[in-house]
Amino acid sequence: MRQLLSHQAGLHRIRGVVPTAEELLDHVNVTDLIAAQVPHRPDRGGTGYHGFTFGWLVAGLVKQVTGMGLREAVEVELSKPLGLDGFWIGAPEAEWHRVAQLFPPTPKVLRAERFAARAERYSTTRYLAEALIVDGWERLVFDDPARRILGAEMPAANGVFTARALAKMYAALATDGSVDGVQVLSPETLREAGRVQNRSRDYVLGLPMRWRLGYHQAFTAGRPAWKAFGHFGYGGSGAWADPETGLSLAFVTSRLGSVTTPVGDTRLPRIGAAALGVVRQLDGVLPARHRRSWAGRPHSRPTSRRGR
Repeated sequence: MRQLLSHQAGLHRIRGVVPTAEELLDHVNVTDLIAAQVPHRPDRGGTGYHGFTFGWLVAGLVKQVTGMGLREAVEVELSKPLGLDGFWIGAPEAEWHRVAQLFPPTPKVLRAERFAARAERYSTTRYLAEALIVDGWERLVFDDPARRILGAEMPAANGVFTARALAKMYAALATDGSVDGVQVLSPETLREAGRVQNRSRDYVLGLPMRWRLGYHQAFTAGRPAWKAFGHFGYGGSGAWADPETGLSLAFVTSRLGSVTTPVGDTRLPRIGAAALGVVRQLDGVLPARHRRSWAGRPHSRPTSRRGR
């Protein structure tokens, strides 16, 4: 479990395991295909970001333990208890009218299939292509008039959130595991979830991610927040919690920058640095009862956060 949650299980491969993006819409079949994989990683070991596969692997475990699919588990354990309006793994069709239109990267400097064909030739980029590129993905996301991806249970790639709802969930992780009197995690579990599991360079992303149990180091511009953890998402959206300051912050975007990767949009690190600066100035000035988790970039309409 620890290896899986910290991306050390060697089950990062989606390319070639699931032939086309269309097949990602059948979450039961995809879960079976991924669970049948043989672990595959470099001899040196270390972490390898399970970009697409992580969601289905966790969903399969949740199903075995609780009997619920991840969509239902998120609703029962998080959305309803915390009163979150706009927080889904696969949005109900009745809510699709609220979902912002996603705009593709501009300019379209790379097509995923073309990039993958080149990346697979080199050992330094092969794992990146294996973990993050599925043929037909861009067509499914941007060119499907039925918008089927919105309703699919695709846990690592179609969370539909408002920034405010996402930040409220992370507020529990920034404090003692509770928010508004609702206990999400015990303090003991929260401390374990935020502990760094591996500090080596991730062989998929090529960066030291300092993976926790399901989370990585929060990336911020300027002064680092070493205890903050969370997750970037597809196109630059993301959220994190900082137990040191009690700050939680989330950012969602409907325009996916110049490339469809988290590093293609630097707004979340810049917003995070600005928010941390404000909170650090207030620290010691305001009484503890007045310190609250802050939500960055609130939207009245949720947008899909593509990716974890």
